[in-house]
Amino acid sequence: MAIKLSITFAIFGVAFWIDGVKSDAQIKSYEERLSDKLAKYPSLQSSITRKSIFSKYSQIDKEQRGIRNFLKSIGRLVTRDSKVSSLELDRNKAEATISVKNGKMNKIKSLARRNGLQTVKKSNTLLIVKKDIK
Repeated sequence: MAIKLSITFAIFGVAFWIDGVKSDAQIKSYEERLSDKLAKYPSLQSSITRKSIFSKYSQIDKEQRGIRNFLKSIGRLVTRDSKVSSLELDRNKAEATISVKNGKMNKIKSLARRNGLQTVKKSNTLLIVKKDIK
């Protein structure tokens, strides 16, 4: 029994070591690419420039991330009992109309609320799901 355990732990040790070697190689590759980019674009070496670029694009990134999260949440709502009828996206809000089979409205509605979405029941088979994008 002790021999089996020692062999098992030795195998895990070798696997851990191999994983560490691979991680180290990836980190070195990343650092080389970073130093190549900094050599190619010396203005990026300044932290002031990097902060300026970050502040310029951070709002766009937040909007895009909000849209992606909304679409991900809508994807969780789509089942064999429901489908997306229409989808409207703009800078401040996202809205989807979901057609739902009879008897499944409450299930889809509660799932939408759990995902942080606002719901409005339009009819017995149509549900409007909204989210403000900030």
